[in-house]
Amino acid sequence: MEKIINSIPQIATLITSMGIVLGVIKKWLIGPLELSCIKTDLVNFINDVENGFDKSEIQKLNAHELYDRYTQLGGNSYVHEHWEKLKEEGKI
Repeated sequence: MEKIINSIPQIATLITSMGIVLGVIKKWLIGPLELSCIKTDLVNFINDVENGFDKSEIQKLNAHELYDRYTQLGGNSYVHEHWEKLKEEGKI
């Protein structure tokens, strides 16, 4: 029983270390993949709006959430330019 109690700090350290490693892996692997998927969705949305397709309010809200996440992940490209243009025109 004493051995188990004495090994609790080591177990806690191991769990913390694993959490850090998983966080780094997520940042390196999942972040770029997520950015790419969101960028594709935003490009499709922007293209539809530019071509006159009506979007529902829920689609617009979803697009705004995607755009916010896109910018959080570091996305800033032609998507940003088109998004801002459509916002100024009141289309989104």
